[in-house]
Amino acid sequence: MAEYWESDDLKQMAERLIAAHHSHLATAKIGYLMRDKAARKNLTLDKSEQQIVRGKSAKLGGGRLEVLTGKDFTLEVPHDEWQQWSTTQREFVVDTLLSQFAGEEDDNNGGAMKFFTIPFPVAVFPDVIRRYGMPFDELRDCYRVMRDAEAKANAQITTKT
Repeated sequence: MAEYWESDDLKQMAERLIAAHHSHLATAKIGYLMRDKAARKNLTLDKSEQQIVRGKSAKLGGGRLEVLTGKDFTLEVPHDEWQQWSTTQREFVVDTLLSQFAGEEDDNNGGAMKFFTIPFPVAVFPDVIRRYGMPFDELRDCYRVMRDAEAKANAQITTKT
């Protein structure tokens, strides 16, 4: 069974990212959890191929967990992977998880924040793109951003050599 604990390192990084990129989460109560070892998803029946779960995010609904924890969301990352990641990789994972959290003022509740989660805008297999291209705007937008990020990374590598 996995072991969990609250992480100040994770919380501090998330709070910096919230201040910089996720101001809508300023009042959200988020639990920051480390899991001792990464969960793995089996990609084959014989378990010969697995995918590491780099993190999990969850909305704690108005049920028993929210009452017990007092939190709106939980953000979880695997400690064994965290220790191996660079600062950029850590921020990438935490920023991705925070991006799934959303909040809006609820006019029906005196303007109090109502929090919820949103799905990833793009979830696609590379082979499907090879077959069909990018027939949707969000795919093309994601491609442009990735292309620009790759060009920026390549320029940084070139200037270092």
